[in-house]
Amino acid sequence: MGLPSFPASLEGYKYVILKLGPLQLTRKGLSTATTSACLTFTIFQSASVFLSTTTPEQIAFALRWFISPLANLGVPVAEVILTLLLSLRFINLVFDEVRNVALGIVSRRINWQQMTMLETIDVFFTYIRRIFRNIFVHAEQISQAMIVRGFRGDSTTHKIFLSADSSSEVANYISISCLFGLIALVTLPKYLIQ
Repeated sequence: MGLPSFPASLEGYKYVILKLGPLQLTRKGLSTATTSACLTFTIFQSASVFLSTTTPEQIAFALRWFISPLANLGVPVAEVILTLLLSLRFINLVFDEVRNVALGIVSRRINWQQMTMLETIDVFFTYIRRIFRNIFVHAEQISQAMIVRGFRGDSTTHKIFLSADSSSEVANYISISCLFGLIALVTLPKYLIQ
């Protein structure tokens, strides 16, 4: 993967890195944990970038285009689109709140070494409480905005009207050709060197 391996220990190779009672940290467990943490961070960042570069109408149009065959099976497509859009917004919201709290902790320059264990736990739970309070405030604002726009929970009475033209066809062809050109530039040197 291009990542440096773990440094060799002074006593030789050990599969179990740390053992605390019935819990043990192994090299495979550490590798799995770091991989899943990186993937989780990538998912949060990609949702944030996706939502900041694409309008909600285009996202809804694309989701409807992909999910519309499920309407033949009786799936409520409009409700699924709404749920997916809200969950994407919520992922971005959670990520922003955690980032804001982390920046707040760093800017306050808390000296963790001088704090007792109970003080550290108290500060930790204070910030966790603040994250959840802000998330619930944003969720309440989202629900109020939906009510103001006329959505009361019944998708049969509230229709979602989407434009049929999501973007210019010329811009789409130019974007796709640039994407294929970029992929070719990246992959061709690998085949030419061999």
